Amino acid sequence: MDEPRERHTPEQADDIARAIVEYLRLHPQAADTMVGIARWWLGPSMEPMTRLALERLVASGEVVCEVLGDGQCVFRRGPQLNDETRAS
Repeated sequence: MDEPRERHTPEQADDIARAIVEYLRLHPQAADTMVGIARWWLGPSMEPMTRLALERLVASGEVVCEVLGDGQCVFRRGPQLNDETRAS
């Protein structure tokens, strides 16, 4: 018998996105892959929803994806967060 799948909600992705933004505010030079962010910034239990949260943050300009030569995406603070920081 299959084990029940854990259900994730859009609110969980929003919470993860807020945690990523807060981390980047505290560590402006931070950058990592999706897996690295999930494991080291948030905790392993956050990995399933980290991708959706990062997609939302990239779309809003708060996070940017820099594609490396091996095709991996490294996420870092985006222009929207930089502008917000300068304004405050």
